[in-house]
Amino acid sequence: RESMTERMAETLIQQIDTLSAIATEFSDFAKMPAASPEAVDLKEVLGHCVMLFRESCTYEFRYESVEQPVTVVADKTQLNRVFSNLIKNAVQAIPEDRQGRIVLTITLNDGMAVVEISDNGIGIDASQRHRIFVPNFTTKSGGTGLGLAMVKNIVEQSKGSVDFESVPGEGTVFTVRLPLFRPTA
Repeated sequence: RESMTERMAETLIQQIDTLSAIATEFSDFAKMPAASPEAVDLKEVLGHCVMLFRESCTYEFRYESVEQPVTVVADKTQLNRVFSNLIKNAVQAIPEDRQGRIVLTITLNDGMAVVEISDNGIGIDASQRHRIFVPNFTTKSGGTGLGLAMVKNIVEQSKGSVDFESVPGEGTVFTVRLPLFRPTA
């Protein structure tokens, strides 16, 4: 009887901790600092993000970019959050029994920097696609579902857009478009 009470108490404490963490993340999301847009070297930001993840997991990472500098107007700290979140999601989408492959590319198109992050993970089911950027929606057992809502918010504040294509069982490609920096004469 005592062990059952202890197990119930432990379960309740874990649930309270989980709810507390969720409340904290929602609070942080609600009071995200105002963006401080500046000219940012997008290749440098992505290079740092890739390096962090490349060192912490065994998946194949490829990073391909146009040769010329790619400068966008955005908040550098928030841009780091965007790409760290998208890469983390790509890593987490790959099943343990699969050799992971994540490819990041930067191209230029019509005054925009276009970043694609593709993985060979489980993909996103068609029934979940319309909710993928909605706060509090998650396909994972852990997490709060704020990551992609935050990504969308930051990218749109930077006058850009984010979308994705996915094939269940084969992988997903997230595409972030950000306007290129245009120096004033």
